[in-house]
Amino acid sequence: MVTVKLTPEQIFNARDVAYKKAMECEVGKMKNRYNVPVASTSYDRHLKGCYGEQAVAAYLGVEWGFTAYDPKANDVAGYEVRATYHANGRLLTHKEDKNGLYILAIIDRDDYSVNLAGWSNLKRCNTPGRWATDLPLPCYAMPQAELWPMEMLPATVLYQSAINS
Repeated sequence: MVTVKLTPEQIFNARDVAYKKAMECEVGKMKNRYNVPVASTSYDRHLKGCYGEQAVAAYLGVEWGFTAYDPKANDVAGYEVRATYHANGRLLTHKEDKNGLYILAIIDRDDYSVNLAGWSNLKRCNTPGRWATDLPLPCYAMPQAELWPMEMLPATVLYQSAINS
């Protein structure tokens, strides 16, 4: 497991991006696909994801910031990031997620350290044995012990392009 300690600048950037994403949802009257009321949880949900994405960008050494919603875009340099505040959290995916490489980021809100627990591809995540009905919104859930280590993360085309520019 790799740990990234977010700097004050990175924390501020993640909060700024989360705010912009929440406002984009509110102004655009966007709905999420899981029937969760957007207005009541938007900033908090975005903030968790933004901390995770900021940590992955820091780990990869690439720039990250706000971009307008695009369902075809990836979270960071061609990777998808799933974030949680639960130390024993699992990598959560859904049948309608796009194919790709998914990274699990576990955030410690006390010191803004983020453990990058590992990664997997969507095909490996979305298998019948990983369907979790114990969650408020059932989905596929891969335990941390089954994730591949960050040191084995393959480069995406977008990542290669970012580090070579």
